[in-house]
Amino acid sequence: MSAEHAHCPGPDDAQSNGARVDSVSVSGFEMYYESWGAGRPLVLLHGAISTIEPSFGAVIPRVAQTRRLIAVEQQAHGRTADIERPLTYTQMAEDTATLVRKLKIDHADFFGYSMGAGIALELAVQYPQLVRRLIVASLAYRNDGFHPDTAAQLMETVTGVPSPAPGHRPGRRAVVPELGTPGPRGASSCALAPMQPAQEY
Repeated sequence: MSAEHAHCPGPDDAQSNGARVDSVSVSGFEMYYESWGAGRPLVLLHGAISTIEPSFGAVIPRVAQTRRLIAVEQQAHGRTADIERPLTYTQMAEDTATLVRKLKIDHADFFGYSMGAGIALELAVQYPQLVRRLIVASLAYRNDGFHPDTAAQLMETVTGVPSPAPGHRPGRRAVVPELGTPGPRGASSCALAPMQPAQEY
């Protein structure tokens, strides 16, 4: 099999959860993904410092009964390696779009949790032809909604400069994206944004 679409190791390419596992070459690294089911594609985008199972493990078995699920692991998360470049929503959206296109999917629904919700919104802005609908959950849209220590760690990750915030302990690089621009305080719990007129499933 070519390096563009090489298999990840695994017993008969299946996990204990019944997933088909594989990876796709994007932006100079192998991006891991799992897939289940058949039907209209739904791409699952996990949260920061997380992977597929903690973000979506509870919903995958039920949703896979009626949908084709593709769950990816972003750069420096889970079974996808890190490379020498910044982690940004823009870059992770580009990686995701590349993977989806290499799977020969012309357009899909996207469900993003936390950081994945930011990636989903970036996909809708940068690749609208690829996005049919978005589901975003636990989306942070303003920095001061974070606990001060968390915000300090996020800023250190993005800028590489240790934060002087009280109680903050500089550590190894965390795996979180760039922070968004200021907006109204808070975060949405869940929002559905149709990219075209609503259709019945």
